[in-house]
Amino acid sequence: MKKSFFLILLTLSLTFGIGALPKQAASSSQFLPIPTPYDDGTNWNGKAHQATHPSIAQFDEKWHGYKYWMAFTPYPYENDQTENPCIVASNDGINWQVPAGASNPLVPTPKKGLHSYNSDGHLFYNPSTSRLELWYREFVKISKDASQETLYRITSSDGKDWTDPEAMTVSSGDKLQLISPSIIFEDGIYKMWVMRDWYVLYSESTDGKNWGPFNKITANGEAVHSWHPDVMKVDGVYYMLNLNRKNRADIGGELRYSTSTDGIHFTAEKHLLSNTGNKADLDGSRIYRSSMIIKPDGVQLYYGQTSFDDKWTIGIAAGRSLEALAEQLK
Repeated sequence: MKKSFFLILLTLSLTFGIGALPKQAASSSQFLPIPTPYDDGTNWNGKAHQATHPSIAQFDEKWHGYKYWMAFTPYPYENDQTENPCIVASNDGINWQVPAGASNPLVPTPKKGLHSYNSDGHLFYNPSTSRLELWYREFVKISKDASQETLYRITSSDGKDWTDPEAMTVSSGDKLQLISPSIIFEDGIYKMWVMRDWYVLYSESTDGKNWGPFNKITANGEAVHSWHPDVMKVDGVYYMLNLNRKNRADIGGELRYSTSTDGIHFTAEKHLLSNTGNKADLDGSRIYRSSMIIKPDGVQLYYGQTSFDDKWTIGIAAGRSLEALAEQLK
């Protein structure tokens, strides 16, 4: 399997302030250092940086000191009790830090039912309120045969102080109903894409709590198989980063991208990257939920990656465009 494109010369960038990402990966042992509130208890250089599920809100001008804000969840060795929403910010997309005054995790581990955890955070800016909104999914195992998913929201006017969690929408039954929500707010409407039963579905709401029908979106006219998709809108274009997976057994993950003018009908999906299959690589086992920054001079792609020994980290790749990046990653 072809090797994926990782963050290159990250150490030089952090040490000497090199802002540009080179165009060829030296190895796939690199990861993006995202400061988490958890130490995984081992002795490797990523022990306090095991993070996943990146979600990025970008600004043309600095918002409270930063152009880029990222929500993520720590997930060291798949410990779901640490899977709590956190926030970091950056001005170059490479060097990330906890904003002064913020305290991670923003939400503690839930203690409900037989077993409970948080997951699947999504961050976006609501221009009507001038606030960041961070939505996340709380899962609660109620009994042997029953579970409940709830999407909660916290908001902030400065990225430092956050509101108490507010329940937005609830689903009971199979736990694959509100996976990896992507949300934007425009023209007085909340728009949400979720993975449900291995497909990407879309719905709208005026208040974020009462949603219309959830209907399947399409890519090149076909329903989209998925695992943890991300949808964002930049300069009038909807972009979807999607892991093409059809069932629980299909664990490797192929990251694809497509675009749309209406958020419902997308172009044919194109391949970006896959897990390498190499047991020495941090992306050897799986690729996971992704996000990106789109700049006038290029794109920076952030993706969850998993090693065969269950290290969960975030990788990064850069190119002049998604099309160019796809060519680089071949």
